[in-house]
Amino acid sequence: MDMKTAPIISKHPGTFFGILIALALTAYFLIMKAVGLVHIMELRLFNFVILFAGTALAMREHAKATEDHYNYFHTLGKGCATVFVGVGLFSLFIFAYLNYDTQMLYMMKQNSIMGNFLTPYTAAIGVFGEGASSGFIMSYILLSYMKNQSQTT
Repeated sequence: MDMKTAPIISKHPGTFFGILIALALTAYFLIMKAVGLVHIMELRLFNFVILFAGTALAMREHAKATEDHYNYFHTLGKGCATVFVGVGLFSLFIFAYLNYDTQMLYMMKQNSIMGNFLTPYTAAIGVFGEGASSGFIMSYILLSYMKNQSQTT
């Protein structure tokens, strides 16, 4: 990391790592699509790993930048902001992609409980809801770890 990006990351870790999460989720989705494994739903569990890593890094960066005055709610807010940015951007990508790839949308309609109600819009909302809820819970769980880390250093 050079000296110009380090202050940006420490001042806005939620935005920086949120964008990295969105890029990683998008890259993973496109790789899975290119390899032909996008239909295997169990592989979506790796999305959780990506979200976990990005959120943990953002919260650690925030805790490190404010180690002399650790604030529980500010650290939780950074984790939630990271999730919101990352999952929000990825949901926008899913919306745009499903508008483009109507064949995949048709396949999803055939295999989904939602059936005819599934549109690019509802799919993006579903992705956002699933990612945000799991990410917010993950941020809360990581908060205990971050607090323990700040107390031991």
